[in-house]
Amino acid sequence: MEKIDLNSLIKINKIIEKDNLSSSYKLALLKGTIFVVNKFDHFITVKNKKVKLPFYFLVEQWFFDYLPFVYDNIKQQTNKKKAQILNKQIESLYRQLFDTFKSESSLNWKEIYSVIYYRYHNDKLDKTQKDILLKLFKEIRKIIKDNPMKYIGDDNYEIFFDISNAKIKNLNYEELGTFCIKEDIYNVFKYLGYNLLGLSTILKRWVDFTLRINPELNRNQIFNYMIYEVQDVLRDTHDIRKLFNNQIVECVWSGKKIKYFDVDHIIPFSIYFNNDLWNLMPSDKKINNKKRDKIPTPELIEKRKDILIYYWKIYKEKFSYFLKQREISLGKYNNENEYILTLQKKCDFLISKLGFDYFEI
Repeated sequence: MEKIDLNSLIKINKIIEKDNLSSSYKLALLKGTIFVVNKFDHFITVKNKKVKLPFYFLVEQWFFDYLPFVYDNIKQQTNKKKAQILNKQIESLYRQLFDTFKSESSLNWKEIYSVIYYRYHNDKLDKTQKDILLKLFKEIRKIIKDNPMKYIGDDNYEIFFDISNAKIKNLNYEELGTFCIKEDIYNVFKYLGYNLLGLSTILKRWVDFTLRINPELNRNQIFNYMIYEVQDVLRDTHDIRKLFNNQIVECVWSGKKIKYFDVDHIIPFSIYFNNDLWNLMPSDKKINNKKRDKIPTPELIEKRKDILIYYWKIYKEKFSYFLKQREISLGKYNNENEYILTLQKKCDFLISKLGFDYFEI
Protein backbone atom coordinates (compact mmCIF):
# COMPACT_ATOMS: atom_id res chain seq x y z
CA MET A 1 0.00 0.00 0.00
CA GLU A 2 1.16 3.55 -0.71
CA LYS A 3 2.27 5.46 2.37
CA ILE A 4 -0.31 7.62 4.15
CA ASP A 5 1.12 11.00 5.07
CA LEU A 6 0.04 11.88 8.62
CA ASN A 7 0.09 15.62 7.96
CA SER A 8 -2.29 15.18 5.02
CA LEU A 9 -4.63 13.10 7.17
CA ILE A 10 -4.55 15.74 9.91
CA LYS A 11 -5.24 18.48 7.34
CA ILE A 12 -8.33 16.71 5.96
CA ASN A 13 -9.56 15.79 9.43
CA LYS A 14 -9.20 19.43 10.50
CA ILE A 15 -11.37 20.54 7.58
CA ILE A 16 -14.06 18.00 8.48
CA GLU A 17 -14.06 18.50 12.24
CA LYS A 18 -13.01 22.11 12.82
CA ASP A 19 -13.88 24.31 9.85
CA ASN A 20 -16.66 26.79 10.47
CA LEU A 21 -19.56 26.10 8.14
CA SER A 22 -21.83 28.66 6.51
CA SER A 23 -22.98 26.00 4.04
CA SER A 24 -22.68 22.26 3.47
CA TYR A 25 -20.53 22.86 0.36
CA LYS A 26 -17.21 21.74 1.87
CA LEU A 27 -18.73 18.53 3.17
CA ALA A 28 -20.37 17.81 -0.18
CA LEU A 29 -17.04 18.46 -1.91
CA LEU A 30 -15.14 16.05 0.35
CA LYS A 31 -17.84 13.39 0.05
CA GLY A 32 -17.97 13.76 -3.72
CA THR A 33 -14.19 13.67 -4.11
CA ILE A 34 -13.95 10.47 -2.05
CA PHE A 35 -16.62 9.02 -4.33
CA VAL A 36 -14.73 9.97 -7.51
CA VAL A 37 -11.37 8.74 -6.19
CA ASN A 38 -12.75 5.34 -5.25
CA LYS A 39 -15.14 4.65 -8.10
CA PHE A 40 -13.53 6.24 -11.16
CA ASP A 41 -9.86 5.33 -10.71
CA HIS A 42 -9.68 4.30 -14.39
CA PHE A 43 -10.05 7.99 -15.33
CA ILE A 44 -7.42 9.22 -12.86
CA THR A 45 -3.81 10.04 -13.77
CA VAL A 46 -0.82 10.61 -11.46
CA LYS A 47 2.21 12.68 -12.48
CA ASN A 48 4.80 14.61 -10.46
CA LYS A 49 2.88 13.96 -7.22
CA LYS A 50 -0.24 15.54 -8.75
CA VAL A 51 -3.39 13.50 -9.22
CA LYS A 52 -5.72 14.64 -11.99
CA LEU A 53 -9.42 13.77 -11.62
CA PRO A 54 -12.41 14.26 -13.96
CA PHE A 55 -14.71 17.08 -12.87
CA TYR A 56 -17.82 15.51 -14.41
CA PHE A 57 -18.30 12.81 -11.79
CA LEU A 58 -17.90 15.29 -8.94
CA VAL A 59 -20.64 17.46 -10.46
CA GLU A 60 -22.78 14.38 -11.00
CA GLN A 61 -22.44 13.41 -7.34
CA TRP A 62 -23.32 16.93 -6.20
CA PHE A 63 -26.39 16.92 -8.43
CA PHE A 64 -27.79 13.81 -6.77
CA ASP A 65 -26.62 14.72 -3.25
CA TYR A 66 -28.50 18.02 -3.32
CA LEU A 67 -31.53 16.90 -5.35
CA PRO A 68 -33.70 15.86 -2.36
CA PHE A 69 -32.80 19.00 -0.41
CA VAL A 70 -33.92 21.24 -3.26
CA TYR A 71 -37.06 19.21 -3.90
CA ASP A 72 -38.18 19.51 -0.26
CA ASN A 73 -36.82 23.03 0.32
CA ILE A 74 -34.27 22.00 2.94
CA LYS A 75 -31.84 24.87 3.51
CA GLN A 76 -28.15 24.16 2.92
CA GLN A 77 -26.49 27.52 3.55
CA THR A 78 -27.02 30.53 5.72
CA ASN A 79 -25.87 34.12 5.91
CA LYS A 80 -26.71 37.21 7.93
CA LYS A 81 -29.88 37.92 5.95
CA LYS A 82 -31.43 34.49 5.41
CA ALA A 83 -30.89 30.79 4.97
CA GLN A 84 -31.33 29.23 1.55
CA ILE A 85 -30.79 25.95 -0.28
CA LEU A 86 -28.11 26.62 -2.91
CA ASN A 87 -28.50 29.67 -5.16
CA LYS A 88 -31.42 30.95 -7.18
CA GLN A 89 -30.05 29.95 -10.59
CA ILE A 90 -29.30 26.36 -9.55
CA GLU A 91 -32.57 25.97 -7.68
CA SER A 92 -34.50 27.31 -10.68
CA LEU A 93 -32.89 24.74 -12.98
CA TYR A 94 -33.62 21.92 -10.55
CA ARG A 95 -37.27 22.97 -10.47
CA GLN A 96 -37.46 23.19 -14.25
CA LEU A 97 -36.22 19.61 -14.33
CA PHE A 98 -38.73 18.52 -11.69
CA ASP A 99 -41.54 20.16 -13.68
CA THR A 100 -40.83 17.92 -16.67
CA PHE A 101 -41.92 14.94 -14.56
CA LYS A 102 -45.19 16.47 -13.29
CA SER A 103 -47.27 14.60 -15.84
CA GLU A 104 -46.28 11.36 -14.12
CA SER A 105 -48.39 12.21 -11.05
CA SER A 106 -47.44 13.93 -7.83
CA LEU A 107 -44.08 12.56 -6.77
CA ASN A 108 -42.45 12.70 -3.36
CA TRP A 109 -38.71 13.25 -3.12
CA LYS A 110 -37.84 9.55 -3.12
CA GLU A 111 -39.93 8.93 -6.23
CA ILE A 112 -38.51 11.90 -8.15
CA TYR A 113 -34.98 10.92 -7.10
CA SER A 114 -35.51 7.35 -8.26
CA VAL A 115 -37.04 8.18 -11.64
CA ILE A 116 -34.38 10.79 -12.46
CA TYR A 117 -31.58 8.51 -11.27
CA TYR A 118 -32.88 5.61 -13.36
CA ARG A 119 -33.45 7.60 -16.54
CA TYR A 120 -30.16 9.46 -16.25
CA HIS A 121 -28.08 6.29 -15.81
CA ASN A 122 -29.96 4.43 -18.53
CA ASP A 123 -29.90 7.29 -21.04
CA LYS A 124 -33.69 7.66 -21.02
CA LEU A 125 -34.02 11.40 -20.39
CA ASP A 126 -35.74 13.32 -23.19
CA LYS A 127 -34.12 16.24 -25.02
CA THR A 128 -35.71 18.91 -22.82
CA GLN A 129 -34.54 17.16 -19.67
CA LYS A 130 -31.02 16.74 -21.06
CA ASP A 131 -30.87 20.44 -22.01
CA ILE A 132 -31.89 21.49 -18.51
CA LEU A 133 -29.43 19.06 -16.94
CA LEU A 134 -26.60 20.41 -19.10
CA LYS A 135 -27.27 23.94 -17.85
CA LEU A 136 -27.52 22.66 -14.29
CA PHE A 137 -24.20 20.79 -14.50
CA LYS A 138 -22.53 23.96 -15.78
CA GLU A 139 -23.83 25.98 -12.84
CA ILE A 140 -22.89 23.30 -10.31
CA ARG A 141 -19.37 23.12 -11.74
CA LYS A 142 -19.04 26.90 -11.39
CA ILE A 143 -20.24 26.97 -7.79
CA ILE A 144 -17.88 24.13 -6.81
CA LYS A 145 -14.88 25.81 -8.46
CA ASP A 146 -15.55 29.28 -7.09
CA ASN A 147 -16.62 28.36 -3.57
CA PRO A 148 -15.64 25.22 -1.62
CA MET A 149 -12.89 24.18 -4.03
CA LYS A 150 -11.26 27.58 -3.59
CA TYR A 151 -11.74 28.07 0.13
CA ILE A 152 -11.25 24.59 1.57
CA GLY A 153 -8.04 24.47 3.64
CA ASP A 154 -5.95 27.32 5.04
CA ASP A 155 -4.99 28.89 1.70
CA ASN A 156 -6.94 29.44 -1.52
CA TYR A 157 -6.82 26.38 -3.76
CA GLU A 158 -4.56 24.58 -1.28
CA ILE A 159 -6.32 21.20 -1.56
CA PHE A 160 -7.80 21.52 -5.05
CA PHE A 161 -5.81 23.20 -7.82
CA ASP A 162 -4.93 23.20 -11.55
CA ILE A 163 -8.60 23.37 -12.51
CA SER A 164 -8.87 23.18 -16.29
CA ASN A 165 -11.11 25.40 -18.37
CA ALA A 166 -14.15 23.70 -19.83
CA LYS A 167 -16.26 24.62 -22.85
CA ILE A 168 -19.27 22.50 -22.06
CA LYS A 169 -21.47 21.79 -25.06
CA ASN A 170 -22.77 18.31 -24.27
CA LEU A 171 -23.65 16.26 -21.22
CA ASN A 172 -20.52 14.13 -21.49
CA TYR A 173 -17.94 13.12 -18.89
CA GLU A 174 -15.11 14.33 -21.14
CA GLU A 175 -16.35 17.93 -21.39
CA LEU A 176 -16.29 19.26 -17.84
CA GLY A 177 -12.52 19.29 -17.57
CA THR A 178 -10.31 18.14 -14.71
CA PHE A 179 -8.93 19.24 -11.36
CA CYS A 180 -5.93 18.17 -9.30
CA ILE A 181 -5.16 17.20 -5.72
CA LYS A 182 -1.80 16.34 -4.20
CA GLU A 183 -0.85 12.68 -4.23
CA ASP A 184 -0.66 12.61 -0.42
CA ILE A 185 -4.24 13.87 -0.16
CA TYR A 186 -5.31 11.40 -2.86
CA ASN A 187 -3.90 8.50 -0.81
CA VAL A 188 -5.89 9.60 2.23
CA PHE A 189 -9.08 9.69 0.15
CA LYS A 190 -8.26 6.40 -1.58
CA TYR A 191 -7.36 4.24 1.39
CA LEU A 192 -9.08 5.91 4.32
CA GLY A 193 -11.98 7.67 2.65
CA TYR A 194 -14.70 5.21 3.61
CA ASN A 195 -13.18 4.11 6.91
CA LEU A 196 -10.79 6.06 9.17
CA LEU A 197 -11.60 9.41 7.58
CA GLY A 198 -15.10 8.15 7.23
CA LEU A 199 -18.12 9.29 5.32
CA SER A 200 -19.88 8.76 8.64
CA THR A 201 -17.92 11.73 9.99
CA ILE A 202 -18.66 13.89 6.96
CA LEU A 203 -22.31 12.91 7.03
CA LYS A 204 -22.57 13.56 10.77
CA ARG A 205 -21.30 17.10 10.34
CA TRP A 206 -23.62 17.59 7.37
CA VAL A 207 -26.59 16.35 9.40
CA ASP A 208 -25.64 18.60 12.33
CA PHE A 209 -25.33 21.64 10.08
CA THR A 210 -28.62 20.98 8.27
CA LEU A 211 -30.42 20.45 11.57
CA ARG A 212 -29.06 23.73 12.91
CA ILE A 213 -30.59 25.77 10.08
CA ASN A 214 -33.68 23.55 9.68
CA PRO A 215 -34.74 23.00 13.31
CA GLU A 216 -38.20 21.81 12.27
CA LEU A 217 -36.64 18.58 10.95
CA ASN A 218 -35.27 15.65 12.93
CA ARG A 219 -31.93 13.90 12.62
CA ASN A 220 -33.31 10.73 11.04
CA GLN A 221 -35.13 12.69 8.33
CA ILE A 222 -31.95 14.48 7.29
CA PHE A 223 -29.81 11.37 7.38
CA ASN A 224 -32.34 9.60 5.16
CA TYR A 225 -31.89 12.28 2.49
CA MET A 226 -28.17 11.54 2.43
CA ILE A 227 -28.12 7.75 2.37
CA TYR A 228 -31.15 7.14 0.16
CA GLU A 229 -29.09 6.40 -2.96
CA VAL A 230 -27.12 3.54 -1.41
CA GLN A 231 -30.14 2.05 0.32
CA ASP A 232 -32.93 2.14 -2.19
CA VAL A 233 -32.11 3.32 -5.69
CA LEU A 234 -31.47 1.19 -8.73
CA ARG A 235 -31.10 -2.26 -7.22
CA ASP A 236 -33.78 -3.44 -9.61
CA THR A 237 -32.69 -6.28 -11.93
CA HIS A 238 -35.89 -6.49 -13.95
CA ASP A 239 -34.27 -5.91 -17.36
CA ILE A 240 -31.94 -8.90 -17.00
CA ARG A 241 -34.68 -11.18 -15.66
CA LYS A 242 -36.96 -10.20 -18.54
CA LEU A 243 -34.18 -10.69 -21.12
CA PHE A 244 -33.53 -14.31 -20.09
CA ASN A 245 -37.05 -15.21 -19.00
CA ASN A 246 -37.85 -18.92 -19.60
CA GLN A 247 -34.44 -19.52 -21.17
CA ILE A 248 -31.68 -21.91 -20.19
CA VAL A 249 -28.69 -19.78 -19.20
CA GLU A 250 -25.20 -20.46 -17.90
CA CYS A 251 -24.32 -19.53 -14.33
CA VAL A 252 -21.65 -16.88 -14.63
CA TRP A 253 -19.46 -18.42 -11.90
CA SER A 254 -20.06 -22.18 -11.93
CA GLY A 255 -20.88 -22.79 -15.59
CA LYS A 256 -23.97 -24.77 -14.60
CA LYS A 257 -26.91 -24.64 -17.05
CA ILE A 258 -29.97 -23.25 -15.26
CA LYS A 259 -33.47 -22.03 -16.04
CA TYR A 260 -34.26 -20.40 -12.70
CA PHE A 261 -31.57 -17.95 -11.73
CA ASP A 262 -30.64 -15.05 -9.50
CA VAL A 263 -29.13 -11.87 -10.90
CA ASP A 264 -25.73 -11.38 -9.30
CA HIS A 265 -23.83 -8.10 -9.03
CA ILE A 266 -20.24 -8.93 -10.02
CA ILE A 267 -19.04 -6.23 -7.64
CA PRO A 268 -21.68 -6.30 -4.89
CA PHE A 269 -24.18 -3.46 -4.86
CA SER A 270 -23.57 -2.90 -1.14
CA ILE A 271 -19.93 -2.06 -1.92
CA TYR A 272 -20.03 -0.40 -5.33
CA PHE A 273 -23.63 0.89 -5.51
CA ASN A 274 -23.69 0.02 -9.19
CA ASN A 275 -26.63 -1.52 -11.01
CA ASP A 276 -25.32 -1.04 -14.55
CA LEU A 277 -25.85 -3.86 -17.02
CA TRP A 278 -22.16 -4.82 -17.20
CA ASN A 279 -22.29 -5.60 -13.45
CA LEU A 280 -25.39 -7.87 -13.64
CA MET A 281 -25.03 -11.57 -14.42
CA PRO A 282 -27.27 -14.67 -14.28
CA SER A 283 -26.16 -16.88 -11.40
CA ASP A 284 -27.22 -20.16 -9.87
CA LYS A 285 -29.22 -19.39 -6.72
CA LYS A 286 -27.01 -21.54 -4.46
CA ILE A 287 -23.85 -19.97 -5.84
CA ASN A 288 -25.28 -16.49 -5.43
CA ASN A 289 -26.18 -17.22 -1.80
CA LYS A 290 -22.58 -18.26 -1.17
CA LYS A 291 -21.15 -15.21 -2.93
CA ARG A 292 -23.44 -12.59 -1.37
CA ASP A 293 -21.27 -9.51 -0.68
CA LYS A 294 -17.95 -11.12 -1.56
CA ILE A 295 -15.68 -9.96 -4.36
CA PRO A 296 -14.78 -12.38 -7.18
CA THR A 297 -11.03 -12.93 -7.35
CA PRO A 298 -9.09 -11.84 -10.43
CA GLU A 299 -8.36 -15.55 -10.99
CA LEU A 300 -12.07 -16.42 -11.05
CA ILE A 301 -12.78 -13.57 -13.44
CA GLU A 302 -10.01 -14.86 -15.69
CA LYS A 303 -11.53 -18.37 -15.64
CA ARG A 304 -14.98 -17.05 -16.45
CA LYS A 305 -14.07 -14.20 -18.78
CA ASP A 306 -15.52 -15.91 -21.86
CA ILE A 307 -19.02 -16.07 -20.38
CA LEU A 308 -18.70 -12.50 -19.03
CA ILE A 309 -17.81 -11.29 -22.52
CA TYR A 310 -20.60 -13.42 -23.98
CA TYR A 311 -23.22 -11.78 -21.75
CA TRP A 312 -21.78 -8.33 -22.42
CA LYS A 313 -22.17 -9.01 -26.16
CA ILE A 314 -25.86 -9.85 -25.64
CA TYR A 315 -26.39 -6.71 -23.55
CA LYS A 316 -24.71 -4.60 -26.24
CA GLU A 317 -27.15 -5.94 -28.83
CA LYS A 318 -30.26 -5.58 -26.66
CA PHE A 319 -29.66 -2.35 -24.72
CA SER A 320 -28.58 0.88 -26.42
CA TYR A 321 -27.17 2.34 -23.19
CA PHE A 322 -24.93 -0.61 -22.30
CA LEU A 323 -21.77 0.74 -23.93
CA LYS A 324 -22.05 4.15 -22.27
CA GLN A 325 -22.60 2.58 -18.86
CA ARG A 326 -19.61 0.30 -19.22
CA GLU A 327 -17.37 3.03 -20.58
CA ILE A 328 -18.10 5.27 -17.59
CA SER A 329 -17.70 2.48 -15.03
CA LEU A 330 -14.70 0.64 -16.48
CA GLY A 331 -13.11 2.92 -19.09
CA LYS A 332 -12.97 3.21 -22.87
CA TYR A 333 -11.06 0.43 -24.63
CA ASN A 334 -10.77 -1.18 -28.06
CA ASN A 335 -11.28 -4.80 -27.01
CA GLU A 336 -13.17 -6.83 -24.45
CA ASN A 337 -10.06 -8.18 -22.73
CA GLU A 338 -9.17 -4.65 -21.60
CA TYR A 339 -12.52 -4.39 -19.83
CA ILE A 340 -11.87 -7.75 -18.16
CA LEU A 341 -8.45 -6.51 -17.02
CA THR A 342 -9.93 -3.33 -15.54
CA LEU A 343 -12.58 -5.38 -13.73
CA GLN A 344 -9.85 -7.63 -12.33
CA LYS A 345 -7.87 -4.61 -11.09
CA LYS A 346 -10.90 -3.15 -9.32
CA CYS A 347 -11.68 -6.47 -7.64
CA ASP A 348 -8.05 -6.99 -6.64
CA PHE A 349 -7.93 -3.53 -5.05
CA LEU A 350 -11.09 -4.17 -3.05
CA ILE A 351 -9.73 -7.51 -1.81
CA SER A 352 -6.01 -6.87 -1.29
CA LYS A 353 -6.03 -3.17 -0.33
CA LEU A 354 -9.39 -2.56 1.36
CA GLY A 355 -9.82 -6.03 2.88
CA PHE A 356 -13.18 -7.13 1.47
CA ASP A 357 -13.90 -10.88 1.52
CA TYR A 358 -13.09 -12.70 -1.70
CA PHE A 359 -15.18 -15.22 -3.60
CA GLU A 360 -13.79 -18.26 -5.40
CA ILE A 361 -15.39 -21.44 -6.68
